[in-house]
Amino acid sequence: MIIDPPQVRMLESQVELSAAVTVDSRAHAFPPRLWFRYPAALAAQVHPRADAFHAALLQTAMALGEDLHTRGPLSPRLWYAAEDYQALFRTWRPAVFPRPIRVTAEDLVELPPAACAGRKVLAFSGGLDAYFTLHHLLKEEADHPGETVFDAGLTILGLRRTRLEDQPRYQRQLAQHQAVLSALGKQWIAAETNILDFFPPGLDLLMWIATSLNSTVMGLGGLFGTLYMAAGTDYSRLVPAGASPLVNNLLRTERLEVYTHGMPYSRLEKLRLLQDWPVLHDNLVVCFDHLRPDYTVNCGVCPKCLRTRAAMEVLGITGRIRTFPAQFTLRDVLRWGRWLEIGHGWEGHLLAYARAHNRRVLPRLRLGIAIGVVRRVLKTLTPPFLRRLAYRLSAPRYFR
Repeated sequence: MIIDPPQVRMLESQVELSAAVTVDSRAHAFPPRLWFRYPAALAAQVHPRADAFHAALLQTAMALGEDLHTRGPLSPRLWYAAEDYQALFRTWRPAVFPRPIRVTAEDLVELPPAACAGRKVLAFSGGLDAYFTLHHLLKEEADHPGETVFDAGLTILGLRRTRLEDQPRYQRQLAQHQAVLSALGKQWIAAETNILDFFPPGLDLLMWIATSLNSTVMGLGGLFGTLYMAAGTDYSRLVPAGASPLVNNLLRTERLEVYTHGMPYSRLEKLRLLQDWPVLHDNLVVCFDHLRPDYTVNCGVCPKCLRTRAAMEVLGITGRIRTFPAQFTLRDVLRWGRWLEIGHGWEGHLLAYARAHNRRVLPRLRLGIAIGVVRRVLKTLTPPFLRRLAYRLSAPRYFR
């Protein structure tokens, strides 16, 4: 795989950073160019460097088994980390990345300090983890008057399989993000990329998603010096994941530090700490269903919605967050158990809290967990081809 020197061009209301990508493999159809687009007002902060493209495509080249050669100006720090990056993902997914690839570059050069504004940005999706990090950073600013802990929130379009910019219903969610951050006195930036078209074959999206966030911020190398990425797990569950601090420690440059925020807290603890924050009550959206008609509310019945609603029920705050249904019924308990992934820690946190603080919900909680245990046993005993068939026949459309 070869990444040509990046180019910057102005569009009608955006500035585009793009690079031609040559792939040897003919088994997978990739676009001829990878691009990142930002508001036109940020044009002076977009430099024709290869950092974003190298970070975005390294895992794809690994999955294809192709050597990666970068022709544009590239951060020496980012290039040097490629060996560790490969070793980490080959340890996690040896079947996907069977052998190391050769990573070369023609122009190793740092971004000059004078070219970097050094501001701090939060990757903002509008989910629980992002709102927890937002709340935590705002509290730090309140505790230290005169200090700017972060400057802006960045929402990235194009990270779902449905094209965001083509569907008006997504614009309401983007307006919601802008309204939240503006009311809190922070800048909101919408970036766009076709990076999902280069998604590595044979890999799950959660193993790759941090690549998208880091790469998009690297494209604005002249603007940000710190990226806060909200952690999706805690230290008790350092499972293989693209947003792991182990990955973020490697996907950085001399001018960009990446901080994985929120690792000391479980999802249940985050929700407990935010339960009285009015901003969360009207805006929290965690939903998996990218086919629903309104992106400012949750579908309520996808696995992630049900997981969050079960936590709300255990905390005794069902109905307080208005973007979810007002009740958690027996049918919802059965649905939750149907999709519960036993062993990831969710059920343990809920049980421990319910035993200590809300024993009323224990019978229904145990029912859902029992269904989840049966699900896990059936998955373990069923041959892989039958599991795939059952998934195709029973999974919702947004998972297919």
